[in-house]
Amino acid sequence: MQYKGIITLSAVAVGISIPLMVVAYQPGIGYEAEAIMFMREPEWYGGVRTYYCNATASLSPFFYPISHATASPTVSVSLEKVLIVRGPYIGEYVMAFPNLDVARTNVIEGLIIPEILRNIPYYFAVASAIVTSIALMLRKTAKPR
Repeated sequence: MQYKGIITLSAVAVGISIPLMVVAYQPGIGYEAEAIMFMREPEWYGGVRTYYCNATASLSPFFYPISHATASPTVSVSLEKVLIVRGPYIGEYVMAFPNLDVARTNVIEGLIIPEILRNIPYYFAVASAIVTSIALMLRKTAKPR
């Protein structure tokens, strides 16, 4: 009987930790990011334009405490060959995208998702604390006097 309650509380904790991760993924709440693309080739050659990319994201200490504890409150990446494709894919590049906005979004996602994965134990611990607190409050109010 006791195991049923523990399994239920764990399932609810996982259910609460997922929205925490979603909130941490939101720009402006979980992180502040900027992606800067520098054009390397001014012309389109065979439907391809190549860019240099430097991207940096500052992580929120509330949503990314493990990242802050490991001395990485900001994450960054430098890519030399980000490809914007207007025609068929040609050559060996780091990433290929249909336009510059899609490239910026994907580069920032590539920065943030590994940090969310690194902080999963924190999200689960916060969710477990919330669930345990609620369960204790309900247990105290449900006991007959």
